[in-house]
Amino acid sequence: MSDINVLEILDQPDGSALMNMDLEPEATKSLVQTGLRYMLNQMMEANDLDGLPPNTFSDSVRGLYLSDAETNILLHLGVVSAIRTGMGDEQNQEEDENRG
Repeated sequence: MSDINVLEILDQPDGSALMNMDLEPEATKSLVQTGLRYMLNQMMEANDLDGLPPNTFSDSVRGLYLSDAETNILLHLGVVSAIRTGMGDEQNQEEDENRG
């Protein structure tokens, strides 16, 4: 994946933060795909959809176009997923170190 450069993180009064990043198109695409997978996994768990029978779809169905707003939401979810995954990896590493 391309480099992801965090330019600035601004803490917000509600405890959240705004992150300003410089992303190459390849990195943006990867984060959007990660966001889509994250959203789908959350929805599959929430709706107990693990046992759906497989389907075959045409390229036109699989190649949907997203609006800027939809892409922005998926980018946001991709960043959230990446942060949570990284935090999970760090937490698992700390737990392993404490055991050993």
